[in-house]
Parts: sequence; C-alpha cells; structure tokens
Amino acid sequence: MFGDAPGLIEKSRDMGASWLALAVRFWFWNFKDYQGLIGSRKEEYVDDNTLASLFGKFDYFIENIKDPLILPVGFDPKKHRTYMKLINPVNGNVIKGESSNKNFSRGGRYTDVLFDELGFWPDARASWTAAGDATRCRHAVTTPPDQPSFAKVLRFSDKIKIRTWHWRLHPRKDQKWYEYEKKRRSEEEVLHELDISWEYSSTGRPYPEI
Repeated sequence: MFGDAPGLIEKSRDMGASWLALAVRFWFWNFKDYQGLIGSRKEEYVDDNTLASLFGKFDYFIENIKDPLILPVGFDPKKHRTYMKLINPVNGNVIKGESSNKNFSRGGRYTDVLFDELGFWPDARASWTAAGDATRCRHAVTTPPDQPSFAKVLRFSDKIKIRTWHWRLHPRKDQKWYEYEKKRRSEEEVLHELDISWEYSSTGRPYPEI
C-alpha cells in the first residue's frame, strides 16, 4: 500500500473513507515497521476524544476489539494513547497527529502521511509540500470543496494516483435515496457533496447549463 507515489481518494460524503484509511494504518501500526502522521484542518478534528476526530476513531478500535491478539501485549491506553499520539509498546511504532499549518510534518520522518479532507485545509499547499521531505508516501482523502483549493491541483495532476468513491458504491444508497437528497439539498451541495464535482462558481451554480 505505502509505495512512493502519492495518492488521493475523492469521495462523496459519508462513504467511510476516513474510517478505512485509519483502520489500515492501525493494522500497520500493530504488525509492521511503521511510523505514521495523520492530519486534519483543525486540531479538534485530529483529537478531541470523540468519534468526530481521527484519534477518536482509533479509540473506538481499541475499545471494541475483543481479540487479544490484535492489540499489542502490555498496551495501556493511559500510557500509550496520549493526546494526538498512539504508541505501540512492543515494536515502538507511533502514529502522531497534527493540524494544518505551513510547517506540517517538518522535523519528522514517516512511513506515510495522511491528509484527511485536504480540500478544506487552509494551508493545504504548504502542508502537502512540507510533507514531501518527511515521507515518500503522501495520501489525501477529501470531498471536493465548493471553493478553490489546492486539492483540485492534486486531483488533476498526472503524478497522483486517484481513486473515486462515489455514493453509488455505498450498499445502502440507491437512486431513490439520491432523488430524496436532491430535493432537500441545494444544487451546489449535490454537485460537491454527492456527485464529486470539482467545478467552482461565484454565482452559486457550478453547472448553469444543467
């Protein structure tokens, strides 16, 4: 998974992409030689002890895993799960967290760096660039924003591996659900949040011809 080529997952909302990305990193933290950094646009989105944050999702894994072979021997949440940090006491692996900033990831070396919802980061370009020296493997997950973003530059770069997670891949969503969402949401919401449109508009209609 963690090759040299950077990657981006463009997605509809509520596809579970962040959960899956974190689950993969949790497995590597447990069983492989791995040092990871995960980030979001605000500090509370990285770690606020709730499921809304990235580390809150790690907490969910830890609290609900019943198989003793999955968690490291001697793992103590009070010692090894500190603020924006997850430590493996057996192999020394660490997953750290950081919020968007111009010096994001500088000073560290990582197996990979995860940018959650990169399209909404205020320092997206500077953060992505800074991480280029911290790791050979940068991954971004994002829903297209409704404002110009560096994430669009990545999306249409020929140096980025792109994966698309459209809502039609969701087992509980169908055309009936989509029609209902179109009635309750604005046209722009549907285009960006559901249909993964990267078009922007100052007039409020990315596709006025539709």
